[in-house]
Amino acid sequence: MISGLVQTFWFSFFQQVIPGVIDSNGKYTLVGLISTIVVVVLSITVAILKVYYDEKVYKDDISILESIYKGINESFSLKASDIYEHIRNYSLDDINHLKEVVTPEKQINSLINELTKALSGIVGIDEGYINTCLFYRLDKETFWHQDCFDHNVESLDELLNRPNSPVYYIIHNEEDLIFYSEKSEAVLDGKYKFNLKDDLNDRIGSFVCKKISLNLGNGKKLIESVIFISSYGEQLCTKKDEVNSKRILLETIIQPFVERIQMEISLLYLKNLDNK
Repeated sequence: MISGLVQTFWFSFFQQVIPGVIDSNGKYTLVGLISTIVVVVLSITVAILKVYYDEKVYKDDISILESIYKGINESFSLKASDIYEHIRNYSLDDINHLKEVVTPEKQINSLINELTKALSGIVGIDEGYINTCLFYRLDKETFWHQDCFDHNVESLDELLNRPNSPVYYIIHNEEDLIFYSEKSEAVLDGKYKFNLKDDLNDRIGSFVCKKISLNLGNGKKLIESVIFISSYGEQLCTKKDEVNSKRILLETIIQPFVERIQMEISLLYLKNLDNK
């Protein structure tokens, strides 16, 4: 098939454009034969590379899904373990079984850690250079809770109260998402300030800041929460591939964890209602 296409190609085009490819009898000359062989080899090489690329993309997709599944499954395993342990050890005097086994705080911490590990494995950045933080405040609370993979990057007060902090910005504005593949651009936009860890890593990195609040629909917020993911020394994606990588990061990798975190915060809200 390939040789037939090549022959047709030569006859219809190159016979008129490149002299010496085909002789007066319509047969290949030595130059034409060598040229044809080169084209056939190139065609086969391109076909092989395409198959390899498609297979590599497929394997990369499978690897991403496996990392996400493993991370989500770890948090489910932790929840299941708590339930089984309670069933094995409960006393007939216990009356608040659900309060004992519903441990959203532990689940939230597990999900933050597993999301960081999944990002590390998929993006190829060491866990020590990715910080994932969740900030949340339940209805009528005047203070914010914080759960971070790395607690040593910035203080809660700085992230929540500094105007050029992405967390501060997203809490006080209508935007639900801030994403920068290059932190330097966020600095210019007044939505980020380099910290000590940035300075130690040549101020290279990316960040995602996403609002995941729960509203009643009448403007009242039952739960306010923000997830902030920052990389140091390496970017989560390059500026060149930002559009495609942003979609994969947000929709394929981060969103499944966000939905589980949202569920656990909602359980925490219900648990606190029962405690009042």
